[in-house]
Amino acid sequence: MEKRRRGGIGGKRTGSWTNLLLALVAAAGCSSSSGGGSHPTFTFPFCADNAPIWVGSRDGTSGSWGQLHPNGNSYSFTIPSGKGSVAAVYADGSGFDLFIINGSTDDFNVYSCYATNVSGCTSNTVNGSVANVPASDVAAVSLGFQTSLVFPNASNNFTLQNVAPTWKDVLGARMDADSRTIDKFILRTNQTIANNATLDVLDFGAAEAFDPATGNLTVSGLTGTGEQAEFITGYFYGTNAVETSTGLVRQDVGDGQTSITELPTAKVSSGQFQDVYGYTATRDAGTYILSNGDKNLAFGPAMSTPTVTQVSTSPYLILNLSLPSQAEYNAEVDVEYDQESNSTTVWTTAGFLGGAPQTWNISIPDLSGAPGFNTSWGLENVATDYHLDAFGGKQPFLLASTPADGDSYQVAHANGDANPARIVGRPPVAASHRPWLGRLRSHSMRVVATR
Repeated sequence: MEKRRRGGIGGKRTGSWTNLLLALVAAAGCSSSSGGGSHPTFTFPFCADNAPIWVGSRDGTSGSWGQLHPNGNSYSFTIPSGKGSVAAVYADGSGFDLFIINGSTDDFNVYSCYATNVSGCTSNTVNGSVANVPASDVAAVSLGFQTSLVFPNASNNFTLQNVAPTWKDVLGARMDADSRTIDKFILRTNQTIANNATLDVLDFGAAEAFDPATGNLTVSGLTGTGEQAEFITGYFYGTNAVETSTGLVRQDVGDGQTSITELPTAKVSSGQFQDVYGYTATRDAGTYILSNGDKNLAFGPAMSTPTVTQVSTSPYLILNLSLPSQAEYNAEVDVEYDQESNSTTVWTTAGFLGGAPQTWNISIPDLSGAPGFNTSWGLENVATDYHLDAFGGKQPFLLASTPADGDSYQVAHANGDANPARIVGRPPVAASHRPWLGRLRSHSMRVVATR
């Protein structure tokens, strides 16, 4: 029996281990912290209704783990050596989720650049309506990661729920209901929107509505794979890189050229940008748009074959992932192990390892010696699935600065059985798409870097 199905890395369930890390806020900004004599302190605030039951950290790539104790609603740690690890445990029903991040100081600072707008312990409901949308069309209204489709033959009204109070840009698109071809945009930036507020009508016949820009996208890397890709464009606003969709999925595109719909760059403020993103069952790829025009999007190769081996069954099930490195996926490797009751997730960056290794060898750490750690929080010696994501290029939400026009990124995925001796015929884990997006969903913790 399988407990969890993935909706992207961290898309496992609301309020789970994603709460630990990736709503990162840096009081120190997005600059690199390498060099100099001071070391930033990373602070993990948490929401009272979803607090971790244990948090620990380790400086360096080996050595002993220490327990972190809360100061009010937060935990703090430093990594003087420039690389280290942090771990947290969350109760999940009758089971437990253990989450570990292995990274460098620079990695934590880069994480901290992107999630200010998705932090906080509260969420808002926002209401509104559209006008001048014919019955043959549909409107999409987005605010941050929340989108509502409005079908005028049913109603012109919409409601957006679970909106972070820090999300400030409203984007509306009017499109043909069948082809989903966009013919008008509305973009309202830097809005202050209270809970239960009603937006001014998004009137696609008014002066604030404008025509889209279009371009050609040349796709490569799919020939001979038997895979087709689906594509979507995204608009990232502000320095915190919260995404709002600017285009709906396009079906079944292989190698060759297809058209894409974009916001005119004249409408996009400094520090804001767009991307076009494609995904298949096993790979994702994207490229950034800072000026309208033709773009190229290259998918990376299939992921090299991963091997998961059992290191030990005591003090809990300890597994090691071995993955031959590939140039296209040389930035980070994340693995999640799921069981009926417990899960363990390990993220490891190239910065933690001193550069991309020839082979990624990522083991679940033995935390039994860490003060306060209960070994029942680890994996049991039972049927276990894994989901693996390997990242390369300039990943959205992991950007230290605004990307250049045409910069790209790639992701590869794999699923399998991590403890086959314990497997009793079950379906495979569902594939994920845009896995880094799941990092920003359903969290209530963030990290503040201070000096």
